[in-house]
Amino acid sequence: MLLAEDGKITQINEKGREWLENIGLSVTNDGKAKHYSSFLKSAGCSETKVKVIESKIKNLYENDREEFEEEILLKTDKSKLWHRINACRYKKHVIILKENITEIDEKSKKHERLKERYNSIINTQKELICRFKPDTTLTFVNEAYCENIDLPEKEIIGRKYTEFIPDEDREFALKQLEKVKESHKPQKYEHKVEDENGEIRHHRWVDYPVFDKSGEIEEFQAVGVDITERKMMEEEIKEKNRLLEGVLNSIPDVIGIQKPDHTIMRYNKAGYEQLDMPPEDIKGQKCYKLLG
Repeated sequence: MLLAEDGKITQINEKGREWLENIGLSVTNDGKAKHYSSFLKSAGCSETKVKVIESKIKNLYENDREEFEEEILLKTDKSKLWHRINACRYKKHVIILKENITEIDEKSKKHERLKERYNSIINTQKELICRFKPDTTLTFVNEAYCENIDLPEKEIIGRKYTEFIPDEDREFALKQLEKVKESHKPQKYEHKVEDENGEIRHHRWVDYPVFDKSGEIEEFQAVGVDITERKMMEEEIKEKNRLLEGVLNSIPDVIGIQKPDHTIMRYNKAGYEQLDMPPEDIKGQKCYKLLG
């Protein structure tokens, strides 16, 4: 559509004419060119939006602005659909391009709804979920991940996840990622993590490769579980076993532990010394065979 400086429509292409005919409008009125604002009003554009567009077109002439873009709701047959208007200055005229963006808008809304649903599902999971680039830069983290690291999402995205891994575990974690890159298969492993307060936690992760259309790895998705409590319990059991070991080995009498079928599980230090055999040669034997 081409507008004269007085705002009247001077030229319109065939597709534009067909659209006007479908909604019962024409470019001329009693042989005279119509003003674009009357055309917009007749097409169902709101009074407020008409004034906004009038102001922007006026600026094209007065301030010599190059172009502007506006989205409006216009009639098409018996329905109203979203259109995008692009306008630019051309010599003493204004060129207006109109595009039906209803389908694009609906697809965008559908995509947003799916994204919201996906994020809702992800953020209700207790597991830690993240996505990162091949260089370990984080591109997505769920709420559980943020809570575990004790940082808001905006302070995590863009950082490398290796920043949260202590030095002694960092090389090991990177080697596991290399295995995923080489095999294109998920990899399960455990490593320590240091949160924002300097507290050490233990995580178990499974890294999954995410492929692009050409079959190349474009990023990774990882699902993790905080196993700190389990690790603490394991350490507690180990400590109790060490204490028990010390008590048993301090007793000068021979003490042995065996299963109901008389299979030897272990002896204390005095027992190994009396039998003059290392633990690995004794464990699993029947006590009556060993003692004759």
